[in-house]
Amino acid sequence: MRGGAGRHAVVVLAHAITAPRTSLRIMRAPATETHAPVPVRDPDWVANRRQGEHE
Repeated sequence: MRGGAGRHAVVVLAHAITAPRTSLRIMRAPATETHAPVPVRDPDWVANRRQGEHE
């Protein structure tokens, strides 16, 4: 990607100038934690596969 960091800095600066209240609210908000879904073990996974996946 060409100019990614520079372009991002310009966009952030422009947003901070044009919408300072929104920018401050975004900066003050705590980061949200993302959790990956835990796969559920299926004891019959072989029996539940489609016919083409047995090979």
